[in-house]
Amino acid sequence: MKMNTGNIKKHLPIIILFVMIVAFSAYVKSWGLLYVALATSVIILLPLIVSPFKHSKYILFRALRLLVNTCWAIGLVCVFFSFIERLVWVNTETYPTWLAKELVSPSVVGVDNMIKATEFFDKTCGKNRGYLTVVAKRNGTFMRCDDSISFDSWWKGVYLLKTPENG
Repeated sequence: MKMNTGNIKKHLPIIILFVMIVAFSAYVKSWGLLYVALATSVIILLPLIVSPFKHSKYILFRALRLLVNTCWAIGLVCVFFSFIERLVWVNTETYPTWLAKELVSPSVVGVDNMIKATEFFDKTCGKNRGYLTVVAKRNGTFMRCDDSISFDSWWKGVYLLKTPENG
């Protein structure tokens, strides 16, 4: 009896990817890593998953494929721009002021003022607060509510601080 291995060979890289994700998650003993890695893999492979719908006789499946591919492309563009924004934030001496919201804040000079300013920044960022950062650039002082390496850190808030020191 001969076994047809054509489909297995065709999907072998994907199978290996998922096995490696599960093995690495088991090695580091992290369910969170497993969930994030599997979700990321599915999102990355989404156009491949819906590609058989291209020649479907049902218009609904073809429309679903078009919708999924369009959303995937828009998401890819958003990730690209988030990456570029992060590079600008980390590597340049200035930051584009049109990417930041203006925020009138208390003085950040002195220990007592810094405590008040930190409380003010906590209130401003609210639930979105991650690794809060205040950075002095050549064109102003900027506060970022989340300075972690993630694709949504800009969306959580970047502010151009207007303090009594800098007007």
